[in-house]
Amino acid sequence: MKSTRVLMLAFLGLYAGACATPALRNGGDGESANYIYGWTLLMMGWLPPYIFAWMANPLMLAGWGAYLFRCYRTARVIGLVAFIFALTTWYLLEPASLFIGYFLWQASAAALTACAYLAAEGVRKTKPATADLDAVDSLPIGPEEDPASPSQTLTFATGAGDLEG
Repeated sequence: MKSTRVLMLAFLGLYAGACATPALRNGGDGESANYIYGWTLLMMGWLPPYIFAWMANPLMLAGWGAYLFRCYRTARVIGLVAFIFALTTWYLLEPASLFIGYFLWQASAAALTACAYLAAEGVRKTKPATADLDAVDSLPIGPEEDPASPSQTLTFATGAGDLEG
């Protein structure tokens, strides 16, 4: 479970880094370019046409909440959906206008998904088995405990020649 804590801290660090760094370039090249920081996009990104990409933010918040409440499978699905929503940015904008903040944001969605996946796998591996097959084999079959006794052996006819009248 230590790896999931590291990944959750990575998620938080990546998301904070995405908010603190330029995520998009809006017009111009070089010195005349206008850079938009991640925190600005977080506050204003819900406006059309960026709403589909922005929806990854509340989804990541919901995924983080599901993770904290130990609903790891739910967090994994929400994280994956958030990752896909964040990918819609490639459809909305030219790749040349994307900066480090965007890539940190996308990586934070991937980190949330990976963290929830590892946590779900860890829970699955540590849960006890629900059925003990060895105990089933030791159950008595009937009044006699020997399953090979003649009174409990079943024979089946395999054809017309096997039947004796």
